[in-house]
Amino acid sequence: MSTEINLLPQKARSRLSHESALAYAKIGAIVVAIITVCLAVLVFLINRDPTLERIGAEQNTILAQLSALHSKTAKDLIIQDRLRRIHGIVTIRGNMDTQLIKISSQLPSSLTVTDFSLDSTKMSITVSSLSLSGMGELIDNLTKLVNEKSVLKGITIQGIITDEQSGTYLMTVTGVTL
Repeated sequence: MSTEINLLPQKARSRLSHESALAYAKIGAIVVAIITVCLAVLVFLINRDPTLERIGAEQNTILAQLSALHSKTAKDLIIQDRLRRIHGIVTIRGNMDTQLIKISSQLPSSLTVTDFSLDSTKMSITVSSLSLSGMGELIDNLTKLVNEKSVLKGITIQGIITDEQSGTYLMTVTGVTL
């Protein structure tokens, strides 16, 4: 004989197991819905975290300051370059001033300067006169400057031209400057 007594019919037992499975599924669905809602709220709170907003604002501020510093640095470098170039020009020009004064002091009063150029390496002067004696005096004076080695290394007479109609002489002298 059987010791188990089954008072429920087979259909009722099957229905009971379906009901318990359905109850477990409902409980699982409710748990999943609660977890999903909690995660959504947590993500929302993380996105609204004031420290993240503050970090974003600090980042924007730092980027703005860096771009301003970059602009200022570029301007400073341009100014430094211009000052360096101006210093070079002033240095050369300072020498040219003294050279120009020394050369012009050697010009006899009987000569008229028709052309004059001076740069850091060479000098060219064209003079006119009614007599050759003033031109000879200029050549002597420029030769003294070459011998003193203060302004000129050497001079070259490019040519002497005579204008018979006006009775004037034209002479061009070039020289290498120190």
